[in-house]
Amino acid sequence: AAAGASADAAMPPVEETPPPPVFRKVLRQEKLEVRQTFGLSLAADRLAALKRDEGEMAAQDKTVVDTLDAKNRLEEFIYATRDSLNGGRLSAHVQPAVKESLLLQLEEAENWLYGDGEDAERTVYVNKLDEFKRAAEPVDKIAREYDNFPAAITALRRAAQNAKDFAATRKAAYDHVTPEERAMVVSEAAQAIAWADAAEAKVKASVRTEMP
Repeated sequence: AAAGASADAAMPPVEETPPPPVFRKVLRQEKLEVRQTFGLSLAADRLAALKRDEGEMAAQDKTVVDTLDAKNRLEEFIYATRDSLNGGRLSAHVQPAVKESLLLQLEEAENWLYGDGEDAERTVYVNKLDEFKRAAEPVDKIAREYDNFPAAITALRRAAQNAKDFAATRKAAYDHVTPEERAMVVSEAAQAIAWADAAEAKVKASVRTEMP
């Protein structure tokens, strides 16, 4: 027992660890002065210059588009007219000499279009297209007459027949029409039909390269 008491007396006392200190956060607000050192807006003259440049670029873009469109229309006319002369709509209405001349002009225009005329101005393309249209117009006019003739004759015959039917009606609403007037309508309708028959026969027998 004495030995145990001696051992306890020899052990050093246990020191207690103090708790960690508690720090408080202190927030401090300060006003900062902000100064503008550069301009956020363009000067008036600079802004006007930029708008002017934008307008010029838009005009240049439109010129390019319009020029390309004029060039394409000329190219399309060359191809379409050549096809029409060679077995197409105009082939039956063009004389051999005229056809040869037109085809030669179209060939020269095509060569020019892919050569010296590759980068021509819009007005040049427009003027050449008008030139070729004028050259082909006489043949195209003859073709239009023959194209429109059947429908015109049909319309004339229909109108004449309607007039005859009117003259023959006995509806009360037309009792005021005298027999003489009815006879005149019938006569004029018959003349119109006779003219249509003669015109149709003439067109069938006509040379297709001349006006009907």
